[in-house]
Amino acid sequence: MKDDKNNARTIRLKVSCTLEEKAQIEANAQAAGLSVSRYLRNVGVGYKIQGVIDAELVGTLAKINGDQGRLGGLLKLWLTNSEKLGIQDPDHMRRLIHGVLDRIVTMQNALLNLVTEARSKVQPLNVSEQRREIYTPARDYHYVEINRRLRELHPEIVLLTERAMADTGANIEKDPASGLLWVNGEFKVSLALSRCRPTEAGSNRWIIRFDNALRPDITVAVRMELDAKSIRDYYLLPAIDVSSDVVRLGDHNDFGFEAYRYEDLSMLCHLARRVPLKGVSYE
Repeated sequence: MKDDKNNARTIRLKVSCTLEEKAQIEANAQAAGLSVSRYLRNVGVGYKIQGVIDAELVGTLAKINGDQGRLGGLLKLWLTNSEKLGIQDPDHMRRLIHGVLDRIVTMQNALLNLVTEARSKVQPLNVSEQRREIYTPARDYHYVEINRRLRELHPEIVLLTERAMADTGANIEKDPASGLLWVNGEFKVSLALSRCRPTEAGSNRWIIRFDNALRPDITVAVRMELDAKSIRDYYLLPAIDVSSDVVRLGDHNDFGFEAYRYEDLSMLCHLARRVPLKGVSYE
């Protein structure tokens, strides 16, 4: 009984403050989910004040997390079921898997946006500093959005390349499964888009990956600008001169590679152009 009497909160402390300070204390208490009395008591005895995040946002985060888990499970099921994969059209499966990956990326962006929104709703509890922590991931995930943008841009650039060669009179056939361009029935062309990767030193890097399984005769490496929207230049790389699966390019490269660099597709169109031979009848 004696301990109960000593622990009973019967003593009142009177605190003088300005109207601005009163409003700030009440706002901090509300952000922490506490009454003003309990908030001041906890601060005074040294308890760490935890902010309260909107319960509705927490529910939304949980829902998105669940949806992302189901999509990941569906993708895993497709990739591990060899029988179903074997009877599917490769081009259709490629579009389907890319669609699932794009959906997962969209959910990741939504999660980050919700986390940012939730943090913005928590009032700063340190009145003297008036600072808010900003969530910064340990890894820069901007490349995920850039890769998604490049996947969407790839068919458009392939179509423009196909039309540019066709305008010179070349006969272009596109393999619907691999996406290779068969030019005049003579050589195959593959287009590879490469995003710009800035380095800590202030320079830029581009990584070109060759799909040796498709065995194109010429790989057109399209180097994108930093915004991933505009094209910087083109490298027309013949398979006979490329011995590795990956090539790394910088702002300035060896002369051997610079010999394949072009500002536009004029050289590719020149290679595709049909030239009539003098003295030969085509009737």
